[in-house]
Amino acid sequence: MKRFYLFIFPLLFFISSCRQQNTEEGLHGKAVNIPDGDTFTLLTSDNKTMRIRLYGIDAPERGQDFYQASKQYLGDLLRGKNITVKVRDTDQYKRIVGEVYLMDKRNVNQAMIEAGLAWHYKQFSKDYNLAIAEEKAKERRLGLWQQPNAQPPWEWRRDKRNKSKRKVMDKS
Repeated sequence: MKRFYLFIFPLLFFISSCRQQNTEEGLHGKAVNIPDGDTFTLLTSDNKTMRIRLYGIDAPERGQDFYQASKQYLGDLLRGKNITVKVRDTDQYKRIVGEVYLMDKRNVNQAMIEAGLAWHYKQFSKDYNLAIAEEKAKERRLGLWQQPNAQPPWEWRRDKRNKSKRKVMDKS
């Protein structure tokens, strides 16, 4: 009987620790810097900082309409709150790409689109909930959807690159 207890207690401890790890899946911390509407710096409880890019969305770039409103809204959602980041990937700039959740389980990525302050980045995400959120924001003409010809950031960046290339070619 003694051998049974020597075996079962460590087994139960192991099982409970595995279950705890699964419920604490993801990164936890607070946002300490918000440069735009789809990126922030996470400060973890062990004082590490990580650059986080919100998965499946693309917010207006600096110089685009609604840039400041998008940045401000993300700050209002995150500032001073405990958050969880479900890691999806790492991008070309070595940022963690993830789904961000508030403690009440609210999806921050989706909230940005619902407010009309970010686009669903369909090139990188097929998330049905993000697509629906974008359609509803368009119908309600929220945020950037007030504009008749709102230009997605990926097109804006492409146009900006093309203009820079033309300037270089014109100088030569």
